[in-house]
Amino acid sequence: MNKFFNTFSLIKKEFLIFSSIFLISLFLRLFDVSSRAMHHDESLHVFYSWKLFEGLGYSHNPMMHGPLQMELTSIFFSIMGDSDLSGRLLYVACGSLLVIMPYFLIKHINLISCIMISLFLAVSPTIVYFSRFARNDVLMNLFSVILIILIWNYLSNRNSKNLYFISLILALIYGTKESSYLIIFMLVSYNLLNIVYLGYFHFKMKIYSNYLIFSELTLIQIISGIYVETINIFKNSITNKSNNNYVSISILLITITLPLWAAFSGIIFNFLPLEINLVSSEINSGIGLPDEKSRGFAIIITGLLFLTSILIGVRWGQLVWIKCSIIFWVIWVIIYTTFFTNITDGIYKGLWQSLGYWIVQQGEGRGNQPVYYYLILGSIYELAVIILSVAAAIYYIKIKKIHPTDFTYFLIFWAVSSWIIYTLASEKMPWLLFNITVPMIFLSGKFLGDLLTALNLKRKPVYMSILVSAICIILTFNLWITYRVNFINSDIPKEMLVYTQTSPDLKSISNAIHTYQNSSNQDTNILIDTTSGFVWPWVWYLRDNNISYKNLKSENIDQIDLDVLIVHSMNVSKLPSKIKNQFQDPVIFPHRWWFPESTYRNINANTITNLITEPERIYKLFDYLIFANGVSGKIGSENAYLYFKEDFPNVKIISQNLK
Repeated sequence: MNKFFNTFSLIKKEFLIFSSIFLISLFLRLFDVSSRAMHHDESLHVFYSWKLFEGLGYSHNPMMHGPLQMELTSIFFSIMGDSDLSGRLLYVACGSLLVIMPYFLIKHINLISCIMISLFLAVSPTIVYFSRFARNDVLMNLFSVILIILIWNYLSNRNSKNLYFISLILALIYGTKESSYLIIFMLVSYNLLNIVYLGYFHFKMKIYSNYLIFSELTLIQIISGIYVETINIFKNSITNKSNNNYVSISILLITITLPLWAAFSGIIFNFLPLEINLVSSEINSGIGLPDEKSRGFAIIITGLLFLTSILIGVRWGQLVWIKCSIIFWVIWVIIYTTFFTNITDGIYKGLWQSLGYWIVQQGEGRGNQPVYYYLILGSIYELAVIILSVAAAIYYIKIKKIHPTDFTYFLIFWAVSSWIIYTLASEKMPWLLFNITVPMIFLSGKFLGDLLTALNLKRKPVYMSILVSAICIILTFNLWITYRVNFINSDIPKEMLVYTQTSPDLKSISNAIHTYQNSSNQDTNILIDTTSGFVWPWVWYLRDNNISYKNLKSENIDQIDLDVLIVHSMNVSKLPSKIKNQFQDPVIFPHRWWFPESTYRNINANTITNLITEPERIYKLFDYLIFANGVSGKIGSENAYLYFKEDFPNVKIISQNLK
């Protein structure tokens, strides 16, 4: 009876702790979430979600990644109506759920570690910012963490129910974003390393059993011996002569998703002397799709991968694999066909263009950032976590006073491989820091929890008090940076995390346009210049208004009786005087603006030496790290001109006071 009450008391405490952390994280993500101006990318996602909500359907476009976020956001619109708030609620919900996921790893790490991870996830500046942002990175990380939980549950108990849930989550991951391929590559690589290590162990035992000396073997003999033993492990697992959990998970992850990797063949064919183009960069062919001559090859390749997937999968898992495959492909088809409303096009693009488009984009190197980009960005917003994760890796691998478990080694691998993968990828963006931060927080939290537990067991209250105080200081500092980024500078690019952001002035102007049109007793004519993609986010903000859009770089204005005109700065000189004279003096405002990249590009040894040796530079660095001061005057922008009549509502252009 006492054992029952002790268990109940522990569960109650756990519930209170994680509920409190969840509520804190929900508040940080939800409070005033609609105040920030819609970023260009956000407006794309919510606008097409709105079109789906309005019954206009959705056709998969790989530029916006997987269709799932649009489909889920449209559901939020159907429940709460369409607004900036409801357009971001999906991401708020996923970001808040991510915070409590560590609790479900309690079988693999201690309770204190779970609490540490949740606390750091709750107040991380990067994670909070992109949990208030209508992009799919928070969905990907939530699904990835759930996938990792399910995989480790299977590794510990071999319950086939976990495989069914893994298949479901895999479908959601592939329906969300193409970084799914990187996640599966990372997970399979970790499993293969474990299998190769086991092959090495088997080979070593065989050498000793034959009274041979391992050190006397040549390198070729060792490599070939390990290779043979590793292949035997795979063969025995596939034929069910023996079951290796790492092999089982690897086979499931590879075979279930194998047909979706078909577009990678385009990279291989690029090196062959054949006139076959499986991932075209031509807009007319469809970026990432095979050209007309190569479509037959694409069909054959996809068919062969399906066949290979079925043969290996059924041989390994029989009925279990068939069930997993059905779960995955049914959900995948529902996502990519938008509930069977776009069957042929959705399946075709999902199977090939989804990956093919981003293979082409890697050649573009969007962002064109230096190789150390994430180190600079991470040092500004996640410095403590970087230091702690490095210390954790060194401690577990070298010092080993706390014996590292298999899961600890996985966390180290996850953190290191994430840094390597996203650093090597040609496209570097602030939101991808999310994918590096999450594994670092898991490793750091595990490390802190292990240290606290060890100090408690050894009864060292002084050291424990020092460590707890240090953790509180780190969390408090993170909370300040989170407040600064999300509630002071959320759409002001004084922050490096704020990337090519829509100016807050657009929201003020769109509100004025709403007021102007609603108060007018007659029809109003409003024209917006779409040069340089200026159509976004206007089409979202003014979705219910009667607005004309025209690219004035290539077209002329044929309307004379305009009431409001918004023009890209490069086209102002082309406006006829008879049109300009109809309006009041124009208001100039930044349509989008960005962080001054000159502050971190071209860093070299001299830059670092000057920073260390000059106290004034050190002061400026800390002033920026703590208060984000010192860059306002360098902010770049792409401007527009607002022309309006005398009866147009007053618009407060706040950007003038911020730059």
